[in-house]
Amino acid sequence: MQNLDSRAVYDVAVIGASVAGSTVATLLGRAGLDVLLCDKKNFPRNKPCGEGISSLGVRMLSELGITESSLSGREKNNYGLYRIWSKGKAFVLRAPSLRGVNTAMGVRRLLLDDKLLERAKSFPSVELLEGQGLKAVVDDGRYYVVTLDKQEIKAKYLVVADGAYSHTAIKLGIPLQHGKLSRFGYSYYAKGKAKKVIDSVSVLLEPGLQVFCTMTGTEEMTVSIVGNKNALHQVFADEALSVLHKEIELCTGFAIEEYSAPAGAGYVDQILRPPYRGRTFLVGDAVRRMDPAGGMGITHALGCGFLCASGLVEVLRRGRSCAEAGPEYENRQIRFSDSLARLTYINLLGLTCFTRYRFMLSLLRLSFLQHLAEHVSRTILSRAEAVLVQAGAFSSSSRN
Repeated sequence: MQNLDSRAVYDVAVIGASVAGSTVATLLGRAGLDVLLCDKKNFPRNKPCGEGISSLGVRMLSELGITESSLSGREKNNYGLYRIWSKGKAFVLRAPSLRGVNTAMGVRRLLLDDKLLERAKSFPSVELLEGQGLKAVVDDGRYYVVTLDKQEIKAKYLVVADGAYSHTAIKLGIPLQHGKLSRFGYSYYAKGKAKKVIDSVSVLLEPGLQVFCTMTGTEEMTVSIVGNKNALHQVFADEALSVLHKEIELCTGFAIEEYSAPAGAGYVDQILRPPYRGRTFLVGDAVRRMDPAGGMGITHALGCGFLCASGLVEVLRRGRSCAEAGPEYENRQIRFSDSLARLTYINLLGLTCFTRYRFMLSLLRLSFLQHLAEHVSRTILSRAEAVLVQAGAFSSSSRN
């Protein structure tokens, strides 16, 4: 067993180098802290994801130094609308916006992870280790001793960012709470031709399923399907999938010509863990997994990263005790996550009502319902933003 680096001890070891983990590493690296960012996977790698980023997520990426143009180039992947389709008719909603950021955007997860890792590695004090799994982690009272496949390192603090079924959290004995585990998720990439400019995420409501169609390029769409196991098995039969693609073309104007093999995300129901314990901070899906129906998974991961980094900088740079900063992170993380979870719940409720009571809703003033839904969504997203502002996430308009 060899030490990874000549440094005797890292300030922070971040286990998991996806969105949340890379965000933490970037912000800690910006503060000049010694960080080891490690992941059992080699990057780039594909990961099942809806690949939509809210306006709040776009603002956080900008604060990290990742611009919309670097994620989309000449291809405009921005969207400002949701179109919810049922039996050939659409209910249109504006995506919640914030001051200065009017639209959300669709981005291939492969590209997003790459840009975030690239940003983290741009800081000399951040070291990346890929392709090594965690074998053991022990708290000796002063440091965490982290044993990987080929190396062993020590760190003063630990950030758990290795997903909903975190091996790190299991090894540390951090308890997991989850719902009834009844819904599954799959996603795949489709290439084709758009008959028109697509400025929306389309949601197709099928029996037992919700199909989310997000443009990630002028000729590429991510199709994410969430539903019960029986309905999913039926839709992935060849003929049924062809029928779905024809419906996608009818609703969105995007004709699918080829597509990748569907990748399963497993159960997508909510998962909860404590955000903080001792000198360990949990972020992203490791602390709380958002239901994909809300489209807030990436936004949640980014926000957790900002809040966690803020707390660790307070401890390691400003001398604040972890006994104070830890509970504060927990409080802010819960408030932030609760806001996004409420937004997700409203989306799920809306999708359910639209599916079951389409005729009754058509008798009401749909414009009133649209404005009400948009106002509530914007208010909730603004509350999530306020938590980040309180933590100092947007203390400057731009940084290098």
